[in-house]
Amino acid sequence: MIVGTGKYPDYASMQQALDISGTEVVTVAVRRERLIDKEGKSLLDFIDTKRYTILPNTAGCFTADDAVRVARLGREILDQLDNPGKDWVKLRPEDLVGATDPLSAGLVRASSPDEVCGRTLKLYDGEFRLDVRLQPVSDPPQVEGYGDVVLCRAKPKPVAGYRKGRRALDYLENKSRIMIAFAPLATTGFYAPVYATVGTQIGTVTVRATHMARPG
Repeated sequence: MIVGTGKYPDYASMQQALDISGTEVVTVAVRRERLIDKEGKSLLDFIDTKRYTILPNTAGCFTADDAVRVARLGREILDQLDNPGKDWVKLRPEDLVGATDPLSAGLVRASSPDEVCGRTLKLYDGEFRLDVRLQPVSDPPQVEGYGDVVLCRAKPKPVAGYRKGRRALDYLENKSRIMIAFAPLATTGFYAPVYATVGTQIGTVTVRATHMARPG
């Protein structure tokens, strides 16, 4: 759960609401919020920075330069507090345009095998937004039970909803070799992934579909 810090009558009410909600992540509009109120109380004195991950946002900014300046200010504050929110990339509404869940995104609509690759899949699992660029690969393998398949090399790129500096994500984006084989779903015009290999820090993971069944 993510809870904001605005609209409360006072800091004490905000502190109580955060505690009752059970949230783990708290957003703070760096530009809109007064970090010090008229009584000299600091907003950050009422947020347990060891308990909550703080996500600064740029609400109230109306230019790109202003948004960048405020984002950097928020990161600097969290860096001094040693709060993990300093390394998180915020998920924005525009990041979700055209994105689907990982299972649905794997169903590719194409009028011919040549059109399967050469596209970007936009994935969102409820927390993490990821783009996966599919690139065609020559000489696709035979996959038992599916015959000729379309082989794509997958190039993932984290978009939002993740923490910078995670070694697993860095490996996935820059070093991992990912191959996905797609097979046609009869005459539906859709292709589904039936075989994949994913390079990880501890070895290669292989996933194979045992069968596909059409409903009805």
